[in-house]
Amino acid sequence: VERAPATPPKPKAAAPAPKPAPPAAKPAPSPVLKDAAPAQPKQAPPAAATPATDAVRADPRLGQALLPDMQAGAKLDAPEGLAEGYRGIVVLTLPENLAARLKEEAKKLGLEAEAANAELQVLLKGDGYEITPSTTLTAPLVAGQAPRFTWSVAEATEAAGALTAEVRALLKGRGKPQTVDLAAIAAAQPAASAAAEKKPLFERPAWATRANFILFGPLVLILIAIFFLARWLSGRRARTARRARQEREKPMDLGGS
Repeated sequence: VERAPATPPKPKAAAPAPKPAPPAAKPAPSPVLKDAAPAQPKQAPPAAATPATDAVRADPRLGQALLPDMQAGAKLDAPEGLAEGYRGIVVLTLPENLAARLKEEAKKLGLEAEAANAELQVLLKGDGYEITPSTTLTAPLVAGQAPRFTWSVAEATEAAGALTAEVRALLKGRGKPQTVDLAAIAAAQPAASAAAEKKPLFERPAWATRANFILFGPLVLILIAIFFLARWLSGRRARTARRARQEREKPMDLGGS
């Protein structure tokens, strides 16, 4: 018996190959601004200069020579409301010719080179006041410019005195810095208002107090009442005496009726 030839098995279909992933999209290039300046890092504002700690005292005659100029041209203005607890701006203005006068007087004392470069140091003081800033303020002394310093001031407690600005000059032109005490400027008193300057037509005497009225008022009224009562009694006696005199002066009727 002949066997039929075996049928070869059919080959299995191969699984389809996976589709390749689409290529990733390229990031869009960032726009470039032409003629744009590169960003600069922010810098902190410069700190306020602090007074030199290694300074020495200059010839005191320099400060004495400049004292009349400071007394005549320096002015410390304080607002009127500080005494009532309000906050205000206090301004110190120094003479415009202070730089020229400093160099002039320094030259007489042989300090011309030291005074070639100078700065001002000002400290505002006042008992009972809240002063901002409370530290020493500094500013370069420039010829032809009136130095000006400002503070924010409020009365924290009952003020014991006036505001005072202590002014110094620091000579830095040559050698060690030298300090010169210029002046202590007191705040000008606020001008009185027109209502305060206008005096009333009638001013109450010092003795006319409420306690005196309560104590002596009834006594005064009693004295006034006694005075008018005495006047009335005196007038009554005068009228009675006048009628009696008139009765005596009447002619007597001798004929009878």
